[in-house]
Amino acid sequence: MMRAAPEVAAPQSDPASMALLNRCPSFLLGAREPEPCVVCREPMLPQERCRRLPCLHLFHEECIDRWVRVKPTCPLDNMRLEDMLAAQTSVTSGGDGRGAEPRARSRSRRSHRARSPSRRGARRGRGA
Repeated sequence: MMRAAPEVAAPQSDPASMALLNRCPSFLLGAREPEPCVVCREPMLPQERCRRLPCLHLFHEECIDRWVRVKPTCPLDNMRLEDMLAAQTSVTSGGDGRGAEPRARSRSRRSHRARSPSRRGARRGRGA
């Protein structure tokens, strides 16, 4: 006699996962996507609710929300959602993600050497 596989319970709503997901845009698709949702492997059709992660991968909203509650990474590139959002914040704020001003760039050694009069004279003397 065969036993039926036990039902897998839906993952509980984790407040941390939900906070991360709320920072990722969700929207209704306007046109069919050329690639299927990799979580459910179904086509992504117009008027379906989808969510885009910071790595720019697109999924059905319900599929990726369920995935992130279990494992908070992108199913395609395995990048952590928290890390992607922190990097995105850093890039958009122009700093280190904490709102700090970007540091001024220091001159490189190459530009410093090129401007040094003693170096220029030494170079000219070598070729003569």
